[in-house]
Amino acid sequence: MILFGIPERKDEFGSEAYDENGIIQRTVRALKREIPELVVITDVCL
Repeated sequence: MILFGIPERKDEFGSEAYDENGIIQRTVRALKREIPELVVITDVCL
């Protein structure tokens, strides 16, 4: 499975990549709640 989030806004710091409430961040937390044994590897996609 690959999750690819397209941020609404981009900046020179890639802030959306480490936003606590970003779509990918929320999705990873939800997946881990439902499937704790799932191994998750992410890419910040700057």
